[in-house]
Amino acid sequence: MTGKALRPVPGTLPWWVRASGPASPGYWGDDCLRHAAVGDTGRTLTGIAVLLAVAVAGGATAAWRVSRGWGRATAI
Repeated sequence: MTGKALRPVPGTLPWWVRASGPASPGYWGDDCLRHAAVGDTGRTLTGIAVLLAVAVAGGATAAWRVSRGWGRATAI
């Protein structure tokens, strides 16, 4: 059982926040960590696969932008 220090209790969130959770990498990181702590290998590997896919997509997007000379935004 987790102490809920890093995430709110799911039952206290509105339905639309709970439904949009899987679109966030943070959701998968938390899910992966919770299932690794209890020894659920299948769900842990699922979380790792999703996070790896997000990392590959982000890296590919960054490489594509840099290859076109876009780099960082000039306003920053």
